Amino acid sequence: MPSFWTQAASVFARYGTTASMEVVTGTACPCIAGRGAYSPEWHRLNPAAASCAGTGLISRTTTTTSIKAMFYESGIAGDEIRRNFSQEIIGQVKDTDVFMIGTANASTGAQVTLSADANITIGSNKYKVWHISNLMTGDVSAQWAILRRLT
Repeated sequence: MPSFWTQAASVFARYGTTASMEVVTGTACPCIAGRGAYSPEWHRLNPAAASCAGTGLISRTTTTTSIKAMFYESGIAGDEIRRNFSQEIIGQVKDTDVFMIGTANASTGAQVTLSADANITIGSNKYKVWHISNLMTGDVSAQWAILRRLT
């Protein structure tokens, strides 16, 4: 018999809400080295250098993946929040945040591992992955995430 999380993955694939996950990767711009943030002053002093257009990344690549997952408004997920997140994290949750469990590729059903720099679009609302909790490291679909609303 398949593990609980393998069975859960098939539930996410069948009944989960479809959303899109966007991840932007690239080479770190020298303007953020040692500062940790974009520096317009560095670009003024180095006009011949490649421009990161204020993003901190040069030669950006955007990858968008159609995913399926279960999404809960922060008020609905009360007991799950208390079991899966520390009190420090719980205190920072906003009413507009959304909780997400189990991220599967909408086409293949394979687990999609979340990254902290991902944006998730659900319908017309855009969210930033704010916090990730691995429920069972290495197992299928075993991630809880808190998404912070952007739009």
